[in-house]
Amino acid sequence: MITVIIPMYNTENYIERCLSSVTAQSYTDLEIIVIDDGSTDGSAEKVRALAQKDRRIRLIEQENHGLVYSRKVGISKALGEYVLFVDSDDYLEPDAVEKMAALAADNQADVVACGAIFEADGSPANRKVAKNYVEAKLYADDQGKELAAKLFCAEDFCTMALLPFLWNKLWKTELIKEYVLRADDRFTVGEDVAIGFPAIMAANRILVSEYAGYHYCQRQSSMMRGAAGENKEYVNACRIYRYLAGLSNEMNRSDKAKDGLHRFLVNQLMTRCYEKTNRDLKTTGLAGFTETMPQKLVIYGAGELGKAVYSYASLRANVEAWIDRDAEYLRALGYDVALPDETDIPEDCPIIVAVFDARAVRSITAYLTSRGVAKERIICFDPEMLKSEPVKNVIIWGTGTRTAMYYGWLKANYNIVAFVDEAGSEGSFDRIPVIGRQRLGEFEFDRIIVTNENPEIERACQEIGEMDVALLPKVIDINQAALGDERVENYFDYVAKAQLEKCIPSSSADYKGESYDFVFIDADHSYDGVMADYNNVGRNARVITAFHDVYAHEYDGENGGTVRAWNEVLAGTEDCGHKFFSKYPDKWMGIGVVDWNRDYYVFGAHSRGQTMRAYMKGLFPERRFLGYLYDNDEENPGEVDGEPVIRLDGGADRLDGATGPADGFGAAGNAVMADGLDTGASVYVATRGVYYDAIKERLLGLGFKDIIPVDASLDIELRNRFVPEYFRSHGWEFRRVCDASGSSGDGSYWHEMNHAEPSLVDPEMNHREPSPVDRVFVIKSAVDKPLSEDVPLRDYECYIQAGSALTESRIDNCDYFDDKGEGISERNRQMCELTAMYWIWKNYTGEIVGAEHYRRRFMLPDGWIGAFESGEADVILPVPLYVHPTLKDNYCQRHTVETWEAMEQALSDIHPECAEDAMHFFETTSCYSPCNMLISRKEVYDELCEWLFPVLFAVLEKCGTLEDSYQNRYPGFLAERLITYFFRMKADEYKVIYADKCFLN
Repeated sequence: MITVIIPMYNTENYIERCLSSVTAQSYTDLEIIVIDDGSTDGSAEKVRALAQKDRRIRLIEQENHGLVYSRKVGISKALGEYVLFVDSDDYLEPDAVEKMAALAADNQADVVACGAIFEADGSPANRKVAKNYVEAKLYADDQGKELAAKLFCAEDFCTMALLPFLWNKLWKTELIKEYVLRADDRFTVGEDVAIGFPAIMAANRILVSEYAGYHYCQRQSSMMRGAAGENKEYVNACRIYRYLAGLSNEMNRSDKAKDGLHRFLVNQLMTRCYEKTNRDLKTTGLAGFTETMPQKLVIYGAGELGKAVYSYASLRANVEAWIDRDAEYLRALGYDVALPDETDIPEDCPIIVAVFDARAVRSITAYLTSRGVAKERIICFDPEMLKSEPVKNVIIWGTGTRTAMYYGWLKANYNIVAFVDEAGSEGSFDRIPVIGRQRLGEFEFDRIIVTNENPEIERACQEIGEMDVALLPKVIDINQAALGDERVENYFDYVAKAQLEKCIPSSSADYKGESYDFVFIDADHSYDGVMADYNNVGRNARVITAFHDVYAHEYDGENGGTVRAWNEVLAGTEDCGHKFFSKYPDKWMGIGVVDWNRDYYVFGAHSRGQTMRAYMKGLFPERRFLGYLYDNDEENPGEVDGEPVIRLDGGADRLDGATGPADGFGAAGNAVMADGLDTGASVYVATRGVYYDAIKERLLGLGFKDIIPVDASLDIELRNRFVPEYFRSHGWEFRRVCDASGSSGDGSYWHEMNHAEPSLVDPEMNHREPSPVDRVFVIKSAVDKPLSEDVPLRDYECYIQAGSALTESRIDNCDYFDDKGEGISERNRQMCELTAMYWIWKNYTGEIVGAEHYRRRFMLPDGWIGAFESGEADVILPVPLYVHPTLKDNYCQRHTVETWEAMEQALSDIHPECAEDAMHFFETTSCYSPCNMLISRKEVYDELCEWLFPVLFAVLEKCGTLEDSYQNRYPGFLAERLITYFFRMKADEYKVIYADKCFLN
């Protein structure tokens, strides 16, 4: 049997053709697995209809996780001896599987690598056959090794030996499964190579065939890549390169193979992030071609490299002609490309041959010279220009626990030139020098990676700065080296950690042969002891094996000490999904084991609790939700979407049969319901932080031990993982201005700012820093509570006092007051920060303007202004907040319905062209950007305000002043929703990017 795996996402226009081509195969012994990756169109319905007619079809539906994850799901279910991957918008020749299966059987092949039929825009009229670069034959034994060495680069340029796709190959399931499961879910472009080429390296027999029975349907798409896309592509290319480099080291591949891998990186950088690569080389011309940008040029080649070169050059020079022998095919895809023989080549401009294929370059060069083009005018790509690579020379600062723990990973990803022993000891480990800090000047390096735990990192930086201030920009901590798997690490931190801490350590012999989710081994003893613990229980861990206290002083132990054990375990379990951590206190001795209780409650049934439930449901669907808990007299719903809301005290619903008034957090209340709840489950406390201690005491009294506060840190983490998936499910784009390293949102403002790493913006590309005409106004009022510590303003920030007309007090460090000039300062008690936002609209004329709160600030990287200057952004909004069930329902649950209805009426009266769309948005959407914070171009800010404030004034006129001070601030709560809608309405006109905000205490 052969398994066909078809990942699917929003391809309802193509999936029937795809599936029909599979079910109609002349080879009938098929298992067909379709993984619907959270499609929002009618794809799944069409598959279900086809599955009713053909029992071989199996549909697996999941939330959107991406292509790599979907393939993992498929391969985990595959029962066939061989597997074929098919994309849901492609299709097969009727006998494709039969012919590939025959080739596999006749040659006893582990892999059958075929050609492919490329179709422009899915049209049979526009086809070309793509072949593999190497000769079609069986590669086994020494020839197989030679093929493996040429996979990433078969010639002098960056030409791959085989077509770099999973879907044009028939794979032995037991071979490819390992490499599908090992791949990082975050891989995007290049994921086929990251999965397929290592599998080919590991294969014994590879059959390369000229047969082409797979139809790859290319679609028209935009050529231009923005800086945001390029930065993401760069991160992805480096991530894949590092992964493949680690596998190459593991497989002991030749230097030729490793050099080919570097050429593959060059290929990815040049085709996927050409402009960023050009900037990184600090050239003024075409990276890899010329040092100086010519005023006009001809580009020969419209493949991936040619498209990248054209996209870059056409914005900076006059492209006289763009030519390619596949012009007819490319024109069908929307590219303005001409055939060489139909094009007059100007005599006075260079010709850029934007092609990687060495044979093609030689052929093109001969063709051009035959047309009288002088050789000096023909400029070809020189891969030697890109000798630099992401694997840098590094100094490891530290010789302690964490250095030992991460040594294997560091060695695979960096060239370690020395370890610095802070005590000044000298020696070597694994033939790498161990030096005192005074010898740093003897070595050349790109980075100093500090492996110490916080806050020792600050001390290390201070010591490095005292020696040489110029070294400080080179310092990063181990977390910035992007260690570990996000999903598993966060799952561990938020799910298993507390359960581990309640375990009783004992001898591993007590657990021999058992299987647990998590096994914790204290490695502060001998090699023999560590290996005994690992073999007894660690080997059977389903998810994670964690070591603790692998001390550097055991580097030279009698048997290699625990470092030897560590490396042996790491090497032996990389294919088992094990993860390794060194985070826990020295109180541990022996071994601890945990079976995770995946059940959980959420404490709090209002908006915060419902939001937390949505995050958990979306991110950890495998965990079972037991219900919402509460313990006060505040009105709570009886259920939320059919899920129970459980009261812990008082009233007739007390499980102990008691009656009477609620006991609050008192002693009597602590006795109830202990027998009615699963106290082994986790409880996420999603209420205001001031109540947490009392709630924790209450829950401990009931027997709960795994109690997790939903603080700002956890909220930021979960929100930043959930919201992009939510946006994707709606077909919206979610882009960040930065990803702050270690974002905690707990008020450590300057720590966050100083560790921000740009995503869309690169400080080196910016033409200017924020100027005096760029102002972000930090809004304060005379009645604000003071911050616990003074947080200085950044250069572009200034204070504005809101509600100045209501008081004679003037805040000392304010530069602006909202009662000077045209304003609505006297309405501040109802409109809060909106009075300052109105003043900015009417009175400030800078180029870039923004509004923040004195306690809530954007976390922005250096050079954020470049996102505006480069055209990547028109507005920055806070990362959206998810509320349940929709924006309208959530507002009406928390505020007066009359104010919402007044807002709806005002929209209908003032903006009838969009009122219906707005109502639909509010009734079907659950994410909005909170706090009325934004930074934007002034003209965008003005348009927003001109649209927004008339609506708010109409609502105020109708609803007036409310007695309840919280409800009286309804204009601000409405404004948050309205601003969110405005920029969703303008999504095709304005580019919106998102930034985290911190909350200052």
